[in-house]
Formats: sequence, structure tokens, C-alpha cells
Amino acid sequence: DHAYDPLLGVEQMLKVVKFGRPVLLQHSVNEGQKNVYAGMHQWNFEVQDGRFIIWRPADEKRAIVAERMDVVSHLDAKGLIAVDGIEFRYMNDPYGKPGWVELVLWRRATL
Repeated sequence: DHAYDPLLGVEQMLKVVKFGRPVLLQHSVNEGQKNVYAGMHQWNFEVQDGRFIIWRPADEKRAIVAERMDVVSHLDAKGLIAVDGIEFRYMNDPYGKPGWVELVLWRRATL
């Protein structure tokens, strides 16, 4: 949630990982919302209906438009993710509190 363009960051991770190998992401669910978009917490990461979604609301004061990105659809359109190339599970944070999600994105095995 600290990235200027988190979708591009995920895309670049998949571009550098070997074919057929995974990228592992662990995130606090909706961290931006929890922190009222203060400091570097500008984005929310969550799973909705089995889809990995990155989103943020509009903020007129800071000239930010609302965005909602379906990460898997984007990566599939770019040819970066395998068919059924996402696994996720909800998990606890390092201190044992719930509210985190772990995502495994599998890079396509071939071009």
C-alpha cells in the first residue's frame, strides 16, 4: 500500500520471476482505509469474490481520483499469470491478530 502505482509493482515482480514460479504477497487488508490514507498508506488490498482487488477512494482535497483495479484480470490480459494462477488465504499478522491476506501469484510457465 506504500507504492505510487501498486499494480505496476506487482506486474514488474511477475516479469522478473522465472516462468512457472510464484510471487508471494502478504498484506494487511485495506491498510489505507485503516490509516485514513495518512502518510504512505494510500491503497487498499483485498480479495473480493475470489478476485485480488487494489483500490482507493477519491480525495478532492488532494486531487486523487477513485481507482479500483482487478489485479488478476490485468495480469491475465498482459499474459503474465497462469490460468487459475492465484491462491489466497486469510491469515494473522505477525502479532497474531487477524486481518491479513496472503496471495500467491503464479507466473505463466511459458510465453
